[in-house]
Amino acid sequence: MLIFINNALYHELTGFKNPAGQSAVNVLYEYISPLFLLLYGMPTFVSGVSMKFKPMIFGGLLCWVCCIIAIYTPIKIDLLLTAFSAVFAWLIPGIIMEKDYRKAKRGLAEANV
Repeated sequence: MLIFINNALYHELTGFKNPAGQSAVNVLYEYISPLFLLLYGMPTFVSGVSMKFKPMIFGGLLCWVCCIIAIYTPIKIDLLLTAFSAVFAWLIPGIIMEKDYRKAKRGLAEANV
């Protein structure tokens, strides 16, 4: 919603047209993926730091690196960078946490027996 509002407001206020005749909304949509990667990295990094969980810290940093790369690449590459970031920021740390949870649960069940 923030992106939609920002694009619509910018278009309304400036009436921007680039040399190809595209409106501001058509030009600014290319920066949506980097913005989302920036936003995805923040809670991932903060969660990793607060839990002292290195895979999430590295995942957040990777989101930010991919954000910088996505600024200079076409939208198709941006989508690949977003998928790559999601795997390393959420999927892999989630699998590691699930594995640790099951191991701790198993250890707790053995201790109660």
